[in-house]
Amino acid sequence: MQLKSFRTIVFLFVLATPFTASYSFEEPSPPNVIVFVADDLGWADLEAYDNPLPRTPFLNEIAERGTVYEHFYAASPVCSPARAGLATGTSPADLGIYGALHGTINKNSSLGQVAFLPSQTPTIMSFLRTEGYKVFHVGKWHLGSAPEAPDLSEYGIDEHYAYALPGNRHPELRKLFQEGPHYWTEVDDKLTDNALRMVQGAIEESKPFYLNLSFHAPHQPLYPKEQHLKAVEHLGGFVAPAHKAIQKKPVTPAQTYYAAIHQMDQNIGRVIQLLKEKGQYENTIIMFMADNGPGNLGNAAQSGTQYGRIGPFRGVKGSLYEGGIRVPFIISWPAGGIPEDEINTQSVVSATDILPSLANFVGFEAPGSISGEDMSDVFLGDDRDRTRPLFWITTSGQPKMDSSLNVSPVLAMYKSGLKFLVNQDGSRPELYNPKIDSDPAEIKLLNKKFPEHVEKSQEALLTWYKRLDGPPKFRKYAGKVQIVRPD
Repeated sequence: MQLKSFRTIVFLFVLATPFTASYSFEEPSPPNVIVFVADDLGWADLEAYDNPLPRTPFLNEIAERGTVYEHFYAASPVCSPARAGLATGTSPADLGIYGALHGTINKNSSLGQVAFLPSQTPTIMSFLRTEGYKVFHVGKWHLGSAPEAPDLSEYGIDEHYAYALPGNRHPELRKLFQEGPHYWTEVDDKLTDNALRMVQGAIEESKPFYLNLSFHAPHQPLYPKEQHLKAVEHLGGFVAPAHKAIQKKPVTPAQTYYAAIHQMDQNIGRVIQLLKEKGQYENTIIMFMADNGPGNLGNAAQSGTQYGRIGPFRGVKGSLYEGGIRVPFIISWPAGGIPEDEINTQSVVSATDILPSLANFVGFEAPGSISGEDMSDVFLGDDRDRTRPLFWITTSGQPKMDSSLNVSPVLAMYKSGLKFLVNQDGSRPELYNPKIDSDPAEIKLLNKKFPEHVEKSQEALLTWYKRLDGPPKFRKYAGKVQIVRPD
């Protein structure tokens, strides 16, 4: 099915409707768009993904009014490239972004990558501003913090309240940070305060808006407020040493981690409440996702930030196994026809698909050069195979991973229901079927069963890698661990 934009649908309806003098027709407003992004969240860290530990009533509400995706991929297993893929609709490696962007041009250059997202790169933000949207970015930016990096207005952003940007932090956030660990108790609340202010202003101006609200949670360090700790006080475990001098009473890593997620959820609820009060909820596309998988699972004593759950997968942040790149994704749009209270278990969607899908929903033309695919028909309920392959690269040395089972080869691609991984020198070729009902842990090698697929995939993946700018500098041990087991 080829979805028509809402403007085309209106035009066809008017042509098909007999004209009468008493008939009046008002073109519907374009949808608002909100993208909530969690930082380092595991695929199985939400109630909507059958985890009984967290308390996330507002994310549950979005799921009940929309669709939960079982097979959604981040654009990268680490922050900066993951966010670049979301913003631009293309593989971040094609933009010269392979890992976290640092604060100087020289440091990034030494890693073989650019220092910031080029300002001329088309983004969701620039397209929507051209369409008359008010465009806001709140929270983590991380697409260039070097002094030479462009101002966010050059990417199509009207107003921002952010950190990990040129100058590092918004002045108010910088002041809070200097006050010490209690800053992290306030950060997501402060972000939401400013997001609400921006959204209310756009509504008062009768302007459609795009909001990217990128939370700090559950990235380390975490110091959630007492009321959010109380919401998960039923969770036990040993006490995190980092909290003994901070909290009024000792808390466990599980309580710390899921309290931070609860605090994030409550802030999402504040945004939902404003939309309802202003009559904007039904016509707002709401998306929730994580930038990448959780941190090292074996270091839970460090203020709880490594407590993320990856479900049936293996791999964590920095890894190209499923746990590093497969993340939660929920989308709702009550007025737009997105199925409600559904779980999509078949369709494979990527963060790079968001831009071209919004292009169809809103009515602008996405660049033909991007690697993302228009999946708007899938969001409206169709199940189909994607037609474009997905490509990933990781330059992480991954020495802090809790198990060698999490250390992947450095290149990966997904095509035709199968996922192929290999190192840049052709070593460690690995072919899997990562569907949950097949081999989600990526243990059963399919190399011998599908030798032709391995050969073609390796050729395509290495060809993609060799045409990248750089080349990227891989850290020591990247892709070096060899797992010995029978096919």
